[in-house]
Amino acid sequence: MDSTRLLLAAVVVAVVAAQGATKIPCPPKAPYAVATQNTAACPKSLATEIGVQKKAAGTLKTAVTAQIQQINANKQALERSLQYEKKKRTDADKKVADMKKKVDGKLKTDATNAARAAAGSLPAISDMKRKLQVLKTKVNNLEAKAAGARTAATGAKPGTTTGAKPGTTTGAKPGTTTGTNPGTATGAKPSTTTGTNPGTATATKPTHPKDCGWIHKDNPSKKSGLYSTKLPGETSYVITYCDMDTDGGGWTVIQRRNAAIPTFDRPWNDYKNGFGQPMLSYWWGLEKVYKVTKGENFRLRIEMVDTQGLRKYAVYDNFRIDTENNKYKLTVGKYSGNAGNALMTHNGMPFSTKDRDTGPYKLDSCAKAYKGGWWYNDHCFDANLNGYYSAKSPTGNAGFWLPFNGYKGLKESTMMIRHMNYNPPKPAAG
Repeated sequence: MDSTRLLLAAVVVAVVAAQGATKIPCPPKAPYAVATQNTAACPKSLATEIGVQKKAAGTLKTAVTAQIQQINANKQALERSLQYEKKKRTDADKKVADMKKKVDGKLKTDATNAARAAAGSLPAISDMKRKLQVLKTKVNNLEAKAAGARTAATGAKPGTTTGAKPGTTTGAKPGTTTGTNPGTATGAKPSTTTGTNPGTATATKPTHPKDCGWIHKDNPSKKSGLYSTKLPGETSYVITYCDMDTDGGGWTVIQRRNAAIPTFDRPWNDYKNGFGQPMLSYWWGLEKVYKVTKGENFRLRIEMVDTQGLRKYAVYDNFRIDTENNKYKLTVGKYSGNAGNALMTHNGMPFSTKDRDTGPYKLDSCAKAYKGGWWYNDHCFDANLNGYYSAKSPTGNAGFWLPFNGYKGLKESTMMIRHMNYNPPKPAAG
């Protein structure tokens, strides 16, 4: 509408320029059909009409100009707002990047500090375990003293005869008879008699013996030494050292340690099958022990001698070990003795060696650290008869029984088993 009026005004201007100030005739006066109709008054002249239109066009132009200016102002304001928002976004992205960098740095620093703290805590953990060991040793020592007091009240140590060391007869070394080597007869080479098989008192082998208890039951007068035994389900003979003196006799010796050689730092298969010399230091073999104790109730007796020559012992009922697939897991029951109940913390533990670490202690390999196979527990051990041999003491020492003498070590140790149902006959009087 405004454009039409401007065009009309331009035409009028052109006509005026051509005709001059010509008067425009008005229509004859006649009454309107609607008295209130808003009809423009007839102009007096064309110049007057042009003036009116020019004024209207000027007003319109001013309004249009004002609107354009407002639009430009709004556009500039919007552009400034967009620039501001863009800057805010750029700043925010930079802040996020800086924050991510700080967080990554903080995480890296925290991880480093945590690693350092963990590394620094290992000695503290080891120290706490050492203190715990010392505390357990004190408790076990108190138990041992109480047991010793009860034993003293009876007037004799268990498993001994008057005037003899535990497990011996008067005037003889432990496990021997007077004037003879273990398992021998007078004048014969160790563990043999002239014309007989090793370790036997007669020229014939026992008929299907299962363990040393069977041999002793058949002939209680037999001496300690080497005997040929048979394992359940097997036909071949096994050379076994039988202790016929300690606590009535009939014991199958499954471990003896009294020298640096042979080393007990050995792989799994050696401990499974056995190694060493039965008359000296040796390990009978886990598989043999499993087959003998399978489904039976055996008693384990452990004889120990410290570096000062003091002898003590520990006895456990219901001893047995599991299959190889179950890692020869140890089972021991009720404890008695005067050396302290150190083996109970190993109850239920699997056997470990330097090449097959199955123990629950995860910070290190106990078998590698202490150079010997054993049923290690969650802090390595309270008892470890197969530990490394040390020559620091005058006599040398191998293995530990912490309630006995802590970490000073043992000069000798012997592990032996006998069926719980076997009650050896008492020696004849005189």
